[in-house]
Order: sequence, then structure tokens, then C-alpha cells
Amino acid sequence: MHEPARKLLIFASVPETEVRRFRNGKLHKNCSLYTVSEQKTDKNFTLARNLAIWIGLFFLISSILFLSWTSRLNRIESLARFKELAETNAAFIEDLRYPKSPRLASQLSNILDMGVGFYRKDQANDRISIELRQVIVEMTSEPGTRVREIENEDIAISPLSDSDEYLVLIRPRESRDLLTPTFLIPIVILAVGCATLAFVFGLNIVKPLRALTHWLPNLKQETAVSDMPASVLQRNDEIGHLARALIETRESLHHEKELRLRSERLAALGRVATSLAHEVKNPAAAIRLHADLMAENASGETLESVEMIKGEVDQISDLVNQWLYVAKTRPAKLKPCDLNDLISQVCARLEAQAIHAGSQLTLQLSEDSLSILADSSRIEQVIRNLVLNSIQAMPDGGEIVVKTSSTGEGFAIVEISDNGPGFSAEALKRFGEPFYTEKEGGMGIGLTLSKDLTESHGGTISARNHTGRNGATITITLPLYRS
Repeated sequence: MHEPARKLLIFASVPETEVRRFRNGKLHKNCSLYTVSEQKTDKNFTLARNLAIWIGLFFLISSILFLSWTSRLNRIESLARFKELAETNAAFIEDLRYPKSPRLASQLSNILDMGVGFYRKDQANDRISIELRQVIVEMTSEPGTRVREIENEDIAISPLSDSDEYLVLIRPRESRDLLTPTFLIPIVILAVGCATLAFVFGLNIVKPLRALTHWLPNLKQETAVSDMPASVLQRNDEIGHLARALIETRESLHHEKELRLRSERLAALGRVATSLAHEVKNPAAAIRLHADLMAENASGETLESVEMIKGEVDQISDLVNQWLYVAKTRPAKLKPCDLNDLISQVCARLEAQAIHAGSQLTLQLSEDSLSILADSSRIEQVIRNLVLNSIQAMPDGGEIVVKTSSTGEGFAIVEISDNGPGFSAEALKRFGEPFYTEKEGGMGIGLTLSKDLTESHGGTISARNHTGRNGATITITLPLYRS
């Protein structure tokens, strides 16, 4: 610079902003933002507390990083504008072609509100500090306009093309640091608010999960100790779906348990049936044979007793046949047969037993022929089981009506009605369930066998109580056979 320009560089005084400074890459011990207690921390955080802590910390850290990144971008943009300002003023000075005097530098300094000066390499510069002179020398050694940060100031040097001189601009560093209490306090408040909302949201998840946890032991119980809260079951989110799935799983487990128990009972019955079938049928056949021989010469009360013996033997044989069917189902021998004839034959064989029990057996058969494709012995077994059940349901006697009809949809209907006490609500609910019976001494397989045989022929079976009077009706539907 020129020798007379002793006050060439004019600087604007800017108040120094207090900021936290890092020492050796760490926060100063008096300026730490977070202090960890030396006491042992509780690690048994609930989900809501963990959610609040992590979301609050995430918001706080991400906000601080965003402010730091924004401050850095502002700084880079500020230096770019400063460099552009130096180039613009250097071009302006060249166009004016004024001498590069201290007066021109002072005028520009007043206009730009920053220090302005001219630097020439071949002249001494004793009026400026050694540090600043070294920085200027380093910057002028590189081509083009250069910008650099020094302590709390920014310096820009732009070469003047018509001489060996350089335009030097020095300004106080713009304080645009966003990491100040002005910005940090609202961020901390927002982070606490986000953590509070996260905690509330976490509680909305934790409470139903706790209810599910308390209810889980009910999965193994046959009867639920506590019901699932309705507020959990009625939720439309994943927790509600999980609660409903647990209820369905419990019902499915209990159903599977019942099926397993039923299978075990059937297996046990099968083993008993296969081992005792021949042992029972042979004596029963001998008793029946001797009863037939006695019936030829019997009369009066003796004949009635013989017929009762024959009926009881037939019941024993039928029971053994039921055991054998449950133990090992044989393939059905399907052939066309008349349903009315089958029912007539069965009822004829059971009429004596019904009369002995004081019951009246009435047939109301359809005038139309009801031809079905079935195994006649199995359909007879179904009718026999149901009629015998009606007889046994009326120990004081009554009327049993067997009625047949047809529908326009190609099905034959058989209705067996009595005027006994009817079915209980539980019996109607569990109709056809294996080993369930309310009859004293019963095994609970007669209705099950009847249901299985009917359904194996493509039909259905159902039961209902009479309305306004005693008794019940069992309805069987079987598909008609069309040749």
C-alpha cells in the first residue's frame, strides 16, 4: 500500500457475541447441555417413556443439526456475496480510472461501511499487522478474487487488471449463528412438547397391551377368568385386530381340545368295540335263537316275555353294531329303495316294544313314492334310533308320529314327533355331539351315529321343541333319487 495511507483500512466496530466455544473438541465443563447423573439409572422404562425420550431427543438433535447446517449455508452464501462485491467494486474502480489513493479508499469505505484499501506487492506495508500482511500475501499469490476468514473478520482481495495493485475489502464477520439461546429455547420447548405427545401416544398403546397381557392366561383356561375389555375389542387398529384374533384363537384352541378329547374317546371306544363285539354278538345270537324256539310253543304272558327278550337282544345287537360303526366305518352300499317301505318295516318291528312301554306308534306316510339312493340298513338304523329315543323319552307312555313328505326341491322329509318333555336348551345346542347325553345310562352315540349316517347320504337332521305344548320333533331330509 502507499506509505501515506496510514489509516487506509477502516473497520466498523461490531459488538462481540458470546458463544459457547469448544475446547479440544469437547464442550467446556461449565457449558454442558446434558448432565448424566452418577447414580444408577432405572432401565425398566415403559414403552411410553422410551417413546417420549427417543422422540424428544430425536427432535432436539435433528433441530440442532438443522440449525447448524442452515448457519453454514448462510455463511457460505455471505462469503459468496462478499466475493461478488469485491469483484464488482474492482471493475467499478477500473472503469472510473481514478488514481488508487487513500481518499478514494476512504470514500469507498464510507459507502460500503467496511474497510477498503489498495495493496501493491512492490511497496512496503509497515502500517498493517504482520498477520494481516501474511494473509494478504498468501491471497495475492493465487489468481482471481479470493475470500478468507480471519478471526472475527472477512477479507476479500480482487486484482486490478491495469496494474499490479489489488483491491482489499475487510468487514466484521456477520453474526448469523443460529445456535443461540434465542433459537435453542423454543427448540427445547418444542422437543418437550413432542416428547409429551409421544408419551400420551405411547400410553394409548401401552394400556391396551397391558389389558392383552393380563388376559393372555385365559387362553389355557376352559372358562375365561376375565373378559377382554370392550375398549380393546372395539379398536379398529392393529391392537383391536390382535385382541379379536386372540379371542378367536382361544375359541379355536378349546374347539381343538374338544375334538382331541372326542377323538380319544372314539379311539377308546373303537378298541373296546373291536375287542368285545364278537364276545357280545355270539351270546346275543344264542339268546335270540333260543327265544325264537321258545316263542313257537309259548302263549299269553310267556309269549310276551319272550318277545321282550327278543327286543332286548335286538337292542344289544344294535348297540354293538353302533359301536362297530363308530370304531370302523364300512363303505356304504347304495341302491335305490323306497323310504316309506323302510320306515314301515322298522316301525313294525318296534311296535311291540312301543306298546309294552305304553306308547302309540302312528304312521303318516306320503301317498307318493319316495325313492332314495341309500344303504337301506343304515337308514333303518337311523329311524330305529330315533323312534327308540322317543319311546324312552316317554316312560309314562304317549304318542309317536312318524310322518313323511316331499318338497318341490327334490328332497324327502321324515318327521318323528313325540309328546315327551322335549330337549333342554343345552341338548339342542349340542345336538349330535358325541358322548353327550341327558338320558340316564345312555352313551351319547345314538344321535351322533344318526347324524353321521344322514349326512353321509347327503341329507340333514335337526331337532326342535314344540311351541305351546310338550314334545319335540326331529326332522330328517334326504335327497330323492331320480333315475
